Amino acid sequence: MATDIVLRELLVRQLDHWLPGALHRSRRATLALSYPDPDAAEAALRVVAEFADRLRGRRLTVLVLAGGGPDLPARLGPVEATLPADVAVHLVPGDASRLPVVLKAAGAAGAPLLTMVDAAAAEPALLAAAATGRPAELLLSAPAPASLRPALTGAGFALTTEVELVPADGSPARRVAFGTGLEKSLEAFKDALWEVDEFAGVRYRDPEDPAGGLLDIALHPEPGPLRRELLAELARSGPRTVTELRRHTLTGTVYRAADTVGALTSLLHSGAVRRDPEHGRLGGDVLIIAARPKAAGQLLDQHRRAGGHHSDAEHHLPADHRPGDLPLGAHVAVADGGQGGQREVERVDAGLEADELPGAAPRHHVVGEGEGEHPRDQRDTEPDQRADFLVAGGCPVGELPAYLAGDEQGDDQDQQ
Repeated sequence: MATDIVLRELLVRQLDHWLPGALHRSRRATLALSYPDPDAAEAALRVVAEFADRLRGRRLTVLVLAGGGPDLPARLGPVEATLPADVAVHLVPGDASRLPVVLKAAGAAGAPLLTMVDAAAAEPALLAAAATGRPAELLLSAPAPASLRPALTGAGFALTTEVELVPADGSPARRVAFGTGLEKSLEAFKDALWEVDEFAGVRYRDPEDPAGGLLDIALHPEPGPLRRELLAELARSGPRTVTELRRHTLTGTVYRAADTVGALTSLLHSGAVRRDPEHGRLGGDVLIIAARPKAAGQLLDQHRRAGGHHSDAEHHLPADHRPGDLPLGAHVAVADGGQGGQREVERVDAGLEADELPGAAPRHHVVGEGEGEHPRDQRDTEPDQRADFLVAGGCPVGELPAYLAGDEQGDDQDQQ
């Protein structure tokens, strides 16, 4: 499945970031995998093998819940043979529901722990077990409809994010959530999100985007949803500094903190926000203030209530055809007088569109009455410039199999 490719890449990239730090912080660490894709476990072991020189004097335990099929041991054998003696790999039968027992048996608590789990739901016992690491990080995938972030936050992960993976072939979408207590790890995960294979046939949906739009995977993602989310945050919380908005982008959206300034620059150019002070570098303590963000929606609502057509908006333009302001602060540009007096509204700024404003109505074309009479080759603008209406404890690891066997017997006695 296309989503498996993206999830596998996310695991590899996050493991590549996590492992050096974990080995630096502690003499022991644990990696736990419970995912049906056998390629994920194999790829993870290959990443571990790359850090063989850093594993001297350290102990890494790799726990693989063998939901990947009966051929998984044979597949992992050749890779495991390349690992140093400091790495212990344990294949344990069962699915994600056994993870709490397995982690306790391996003594994963109190040391760095990275867990990757595919589950039907965010079960509290599973999340609590994954959160016992110090520090702990969790990459969780589950069916798309339900949000995973509240459960991760409730389990003790201070920093969380989630994204919906939407396959282009129409197969079911999945939601992926990441939880950590380290800001650097969250930043690394955000970087990984936009560095995975853009040709995997998967697009993203940001659960926090008011419009729910789809995003192509790219190093420089489409900023429209981020603009909408920043405007929504300003509407909820009032004026915010650039530093505060950068943190909101990191912790509250699928975007990276570095994407914030570009989105704010676009909003400033469109007039949807203003800054204080007005000049200087856009960063740090510069205050961003929403400037009548619902102007476009209010204007179009007024037209509808009055029974007017959306194109009536052009009648608010100045008679001398100079660029002017629509009521309520919606900015447009008008054609110059050389176009025969037809009030053709052109694109002002590619930054902010009317449908990106909180509460705004869908965008509509606003054209002059005689537009159809002019051939395209007689116009000063290209076709794509004709605008839409735009605005501004456990057992020793060596005793793990016996421990687990005893656990299963205990379960049987309890059931009897």
